[in-house]
Amino acid sequence: MRNFYLLAHDPSIFWKHIQDIELGTFDDFPLLVGEELEKAPGEEVKFLLSEKGKFPDYLNNPCSWHIVSTSLKKVFNDEDTVFYSLSNSFFSGREYWLMSLVNPLNCLDKEKSVFEEKDGIITSISKVCLAKERIPFTKKYFLISGCETYLVVNENIKNEINKNNLVGISFISLD
Repeated sequence: MRNFYLLAHDPSIFWKHIQDIELGTFDDFPLLVGEELEKAPGEEVKFLLSEKGKFPDYLNNPCSWHIVSTSLKKVFNDEDTVFYSLSNSFFSGREYWLMSLVNPLNCLDKEKSVFEEKDGIITSISKVCLAKERIPFTKKYFLISGCETYLVVNENIKNEINKNNLVGISFISLD
């Protein structure tokens, strides 16, 4: 039996921002953390970590952005993955990458999943169930077509992440 998990950022270690610094403007980096940033265009922002001082290795948001540390980037080495370097001045001097996956899989089991749809587009989802027969055995991680906010990993990727002691990541088991 193949096990799959949604990769999620740990909400106890979350990105924060401060304003009125001279590193860049909101226009340069729009909608990084969804509702967390509702700044007017041109307002200066910087991203910091929670007061716990931990540097998370993963952050996702409702805009389907998957931001990974250099350590986590090494785990995701599939040919369908493209990485874009992000300015480390926004991330307390740490290097982070915007991870882009091409070819999302049409593997959502629409009979068992619970979601809302408008004009053929999934607008919200409360229960994700996979049609595992549609997932190639070679796929270690992927996005679900129609709901690209969700990054799915298999058991091997989950174990590798845990083995490398990566921080700020949680896993949600899928049916």
